[in-house]
Amino acid sequence: LQKMLEERNAKDDEKDRIISNLQAQLEYFKQKLFGSSSERRSDMPGQLDFFSVPDSREEPIPELIEPEFIEVKA
Repeated sequence: LQKMLEERNAKDDEKDRIISNLQAQLEYFKQKLFGSSSERRSDMPGQLDFFSVPDSREEPIPELIEPEFIEVKA
């Protein structure tokens, strides 16, 4: 009976250790997934960038032309 209790206690201790490790992993992954981040990521080839600063090599934006108003008599 004593041996069975010792085996049961050893199994319980092992399970407690595993549970503790899993809880630590869960907290780590929750922080990694839902925590704040710098939102840096590597660029994917061929992927367009919405917020890129235009290069000086690109064509300049043409000036806006004001419309000319012409009065028409009916």
